[in-house]
Amino acid sequence: MWSDQYHYFNIYYDEELSVKVKTSEVREFLLSLKELKQKSDFTFINQTDFPFTEIILLNAKSLNSWSTKDVNKNETNLLSIVCEKGKQESLEKLKTTFSKIRKFLNWQFIEED
Repeated sequence: MWSDQYHYFNIYYDEELSVKVKTSEVREFLLSLKELKQKSDFTFINQTDFPFTEIILLNAKSLNSWSTKDVNKNETNLLSIVCEKGKQESLEKLKTTFSKIRKFLNWQFIEED
């Protein structure tokens, strides 16, 4: 998906979404990041002093066909990320934070086309 206002990223193990992690573990890690705050059980957003970000914890059946209702309190296999397109320095801040998440999960960080 392309937009002139937003970047779209995903974090997952593989395109088959074959690896799942405990939702509680992902949630705890995201809560430990000073850049983010929890909005709902499965959604995290940016803190006030961080560029616009929304991360949804999903348990999707398919990488190319999911909805925000594809959540599970026990298992997560995909993190969908929407963030602002702004200055290059904002993008670097965002990517640094997303890299922490990717490393924690030992998954891939992919930009949607």
